[in-house]
Amino acid sequence: TFSTTDNTPPVVTCQVQDSETECAASSNQSTADAWNAANIAALEACSSDDCSQNNVTVSSNYDFNNFSLVCGNNGSITVTYTITDDCGNVVTQVATFSTVDTEPPVVTCEAQDLETECAASSNQSLADQWNADNIAALEACSTDECSPNAVVVASDYDFTNFVVQCGNNGSITVTYTITDDCGRPTQCTALIKIIDDTPPVTDCTVIEDLELECDADYATEIQSWIDANKVALAAATTEDCGDIVNTDVTDDYDGTPPAKECEDDFASATGELETFTITDDCG
Repeated sequence: TFSTTDNTPPVVTCQVQDSETECAASSNQSTADAWNAANIAALEACSSDDCSQNNVTVSSNYDFNNFSLVCGNNGSITVTYTITDDCGNVVTQVATFSTVDTEPPVVTCEAQDLETECAASSNQSLADQWNADNIAALEACSTDECSPNAVVVASDYDFTNFVVQCGNNGSITVTYTITDDCGRPTQCTALIKIIDDTPPVTDCTVIEDLELECDADYATEIQSWIDANKVALAAATTEDCGDIVNTDVTDDYDGTPPAKECEDDFASATGELETFTITDDCG
């Protein structure tokens, strides 16, 4: 009896290739499928067996359901390849397909600066809304190919960081951070600036002219009249960006009483015109 045996595994002259590629949720599986097929084709081409009429068979335990997630849609899968000859002798090789996420989110819009007129009663609520609007806009315009849950937008906004320049006028700079599921960030900044370009509004009808008798104590009466007018004007003035107090009202009286005009009636006297100026905290 003449018999032969085959205890020799196939000869494999190449090595299956690992792959590391940038994560893309929409194509991770198709990329892995192609990688696995390419490895099988390469092993079929580089494997031989002297005792196998049909050469060799190459198989793998590849199943994308075994892809192990690390973060987002990023992860890896390890595959075992088996090269088998006609007599069941085998050679195995192992390769790993993995994805990495090195790219930050793509942001196609900018956080918007805002310059608006000061209104002390609503500065904070206005800034709160501006910050919320920027976050919503960034959420809508930010994407990441490796993040099934889109992105997270956060800001370091805190109205206590509002830097006052004058009155209730000032500014705050806010940093927005857009982060994907793997912790890759993109940042942008925006500035809200609250300005005061509006002068105070005053009801000047609250003050009255001063009529002095020729024998009056001019200096005392004039100063009392000026002080009373300042109080009245301050009370009759509104200012959206702050408060107006008596010291915000000035006058151009130089301390010299007008010349005496001993006329029979007030209307006949020339007198002296005094101007009162009401200035807010921002000048």
